[in-house]
Amino acid sequence: MRLNGLIGSSVMVMAHVALFTPAASSAAITVTAFNNATVQPAGPRTGSNGKAFFNMEGSANGAFASYGVLDFQIPLGEPALNADMLTVSLTQANASFTHNGTLSFYLSTDTSTIIDPGSSPLQFPTPAPTLAYPLGLGTFTEVANGQLDNYTFALSAGLKTYVNNQITSAGLIRIVINPNDPNVAATYAGATFNPATSRPELTLSAGAIVPEPSTIVSLALGIGLLGLGYFRRTKD
Repeated sequence: MRLNGLIGSSVMVMAHVALFTPAASSAAITVTAFNNATVQPAGPRTGSNGKAFFNMEGSANGAFASYGVLDFQIPLGEPALNADMLTVSLTQANASFTHNGTLSFYLSTDTSTIIDPGSSPLQFPTPAPTLAYPLGLGTFTEVANGQLDNYTFALSAGLKTYVNNQITSAGLIRIVINPNDPNVAATYAGATFNPATSRPELTLSAGAIVPEPSTIVSLALGIGLLGLGYFRRTKD
């Protein structure tokens, strides 16, 4: 049992993206994840921690190795956006085993495969959700519990069409995040985490200003401490 401390990759795009808050956009939709899975060799992580926390861990983590799946429901009544950028926002919930490394981000058009424990066919490392299209790479760097990490990617023409159809049809957007090296252990708050403000978010934006790669690399890490104290969670 490992004890955690708590507060809280279509066409490959320029993959210098990590911990980057996009510049102002002319229009955007932001939604909070309603479901997530940490998919281990035995299947999605069970128990309440399987939804409260969201980890991507490389193969060196053995039975705890995992990729992550996030589900976002677009609300009814959203107008056509013509989104060209996608941002996944995750809040660090770090543990003794947390380890820096890179992650591969995908958008999956397979939104019907069940991701819940007990009924899901998913396992690490396979089979992952099918029809997954690469968005790009991101780097996880441990900072502090409550640190907000924004992973932003430009959408290819094909994915723009898919995403904007999902917006106008109140469809589901599924993001898959895979560990990109054997030692990474990226530890984040999940869809039932308290406080709710720390749960994963997806922002779809139009007309976003894309910074130069050198700007992305040089961005400093901001610390967003939640000030809620610390308590322990155990790993299933």
